Amino acid sequence: MKNCKYIIFVLIYSIIDVLQTCLTFKLFDNRIRYVGLTDIMTNFELLKILHLSLIHHLKPNFFNMSYSAIIFDLDGTLLNTIDDLANSMNLVLEQHDFPVHPVEQYKLFVGNGMEKLTRRVLPPACTDENFIKSFLDEFQNQYGKTWHNITKPYPGIEKLLENLAARGIRMSVLSNKTDQFTQIIIDYFFGLSHFDYVFGARTGVPKKPDPIGALEIAKLSNLQPSDFLYLGDSGVDMLTANAAGMYALGATWGFRNTNELIENGAKKLIYNPSEIIDLIRNTVK
Repeated sequence: MKNCKYIIFVLIYSIIDVLQTCLTFKLFDNRIRYVGLTDIMTNFELLKILHLSLIHHLKPNFFNMSYSAIIFDLDGTLLNTIDDLANSMNLVLEQHDFPVHPVEQYKLFVGNGMEKLTRRVLPPACTDENFIKSFLDEFQNQYGKTWHNITKPYPGIEKLLENLAARGIRMSVLSNKTDQFTQIIIDYFFGLSHFDYVFGARTGVPKKPDPIGALEIAKLSNLQPSDFLYLGDSGVDMLTANAAGMYALGATWGFRNTNELIENGAKKLIYNPSEIIDLIRNTVK
C-alpha cells in the first residue's frame, strides 16, 4: 500500500513539474486556450500551489527518511534576538544623527551577518569603507553590552533541546552572527555542552547560504549530510540546507515569512518546535 502511494505521488509530482516547465515556455498555450483554462493556467500559480502542497503535507517517513542529527540557525530560530539587535543599532545610529529604523524592519535587515546588517541600516550616502568598518565596530561594542537585555528562547525551544538530547540526536548551531557572539550567546542561554559544534561567522569561511559550514559540521560529526535536519527561519537557511544536501525545515515563528521559506526550498514548515520531536520519533535511526 505504501509503495502504491509512493508511485502515485511520484506520477502526480512529475506531471505537475512537467506542466510547470511547459507553461513557463508557453508550449501548451494553444491547448489550454482550447479548453478554456487560459486565465487560470498561463501564470501556472495553481500548479505551483499543488506542487508545494505535495511537498509540505506529506510525512517525511513516507519517503523512508531517517535522521540522527540537526543543525539550528540562531537568530529567529533558537532565540528571539531582534529587539536587542535593533535597540543596539538604533542607539549607534542616533549617536551619529542618522535615522533609526522600526524593530520590525530589522527582521528584513538581519540574516547575512553583522557587516551586511550595518550596510543595510546606514543611509545610502554612507559609502566610505573606513567609516562603515568603524561604525560596525561601534555597533558590536554596543551589542556586546546589551545582547541579553530582551533576548530569550522561543517558546518550546528549551523543551525541544531536552527531548532531542534524550533521544541521542546530535545538535549543532550554524549562524552568520560573528563567531564570538554566537559562542557567548549559546553558552549563556543553553550551554555549549549541549551541542557538538557551534559556529558563527569565521574569518576565511564563507557565510551562509554557502553550504561549507554545514558540510564542515557533517564531516566533523562523521555523518552524511543526508543524516541531518536543518532548522532555520530564513531563505538563507533553506538555501544552505539544500545546497548541503540536508533536510530543510522552515521555522515559521522567526523573522521571515512562510513564502520566503517555501520559495527558497523548505521541505517542511514547522509551526511549533514540538513537531520536530514527532518527526524524529517517526524517522530516527
